[in-house]
Amino acid sequence: MPEHQFEIVTDSTCDLPVSELEAKGVTVVPLYVMFGTETLRDQFDLTSEQFYDRMLASPVLPRSSQPSPEDFIAAYGGLVSKGAKAILSLHIAGALSGTVQSAGVAAGQVDAEVVAYDTRKVAMCHGLMVLEAMRMRDAGETLAATVEHLDAIRPYVRFLAVPDTLDNLVKNGRLPQAVGTATALLDIKIQLSDDDEGNLVPAHKAKGLKRALRYCVRDVESHRPKGDAIRVSLLQARNRKGCKQLLSMVEEAGYKVDLVGTFDAGPVITTHGGIGLVAMGYLPSSLAYQA
Repeated sequence: MPEHQFEIVTDSTCDLPVSELEAKGVTVVPLYVMFGTETLRDQFDLTSEQFYDRMLASPVLPRSSQPSPEDFIAAYGGLVSKGAKAILSLHIAGALSGTVQSAGVAAGQVDAEVVAYDTRKVAMCHGLMVLEAMRMRDAGETLAATVEHLDAIRPYVRFLAVPDTLDNLVKNGRLPQAVGTATALLDIKIQLSDDDEGNLVPAHKAKGLKRALRYCVRDVESHRPKGDAIRVSLLQARNRKGCKQLLSMVEEAGYKVDLVGTFDAGPVITTHGGIGLVAMGYLPSSLAYQA
């Protein structure tokens, strides 16, 4: 194990490729998806594309579940056995999942300083904060300094999403039934954002994807001045065309985009966001960590 001031654990809903995270010394604890009585590890037991096919063929919507404290104890214990003295464990918003609570329970059960950190973000926004923590760890920063930085940038990490359909979000209880019923008939798309705690919030509605994506651009315009540089991460579930369209619209609006990547939504995120999802997370480049 490299000599770091702390090690990093995260969960699979950050939707960064697990193989790349593990190659860079980040431990990933998976959430679970269930098809009936069959339980599968998010991002580990099947690829995103395999999951998309299976979800489309399934007569019932799969369910998702958080990791147990024992899952985190095993992850932390493995790092401690290799010499880790401090661990930063970054997780999906506690408003959306009990994952960070499981991590917190486990934190007191191992012989190391463990901070179970609620990013208050989901998917690629959660991922952007993991990447910031990785840069700081690799630069030799302390755990305390890294947490302080994450606290400072968290209000400026913005989540913007346009699901193709709200069916999954309604069935999984993330949005009220009335929102889904009102939009299903006329190709009305809802542009979602998140609040300060990480809850998903319907921000705007528009007829068709392009108009809904314009609201994503308007959100950037309402928070950042023209010409600003922003670090962008895109997420999609069989809608790369939509992601390319959104990226072009942001650039045409006058922003300098530092594209982290376009990633496939994993099984847990797709269970809620559905096939056809287009999402974007961004952080002002001026607020990103500089060694």
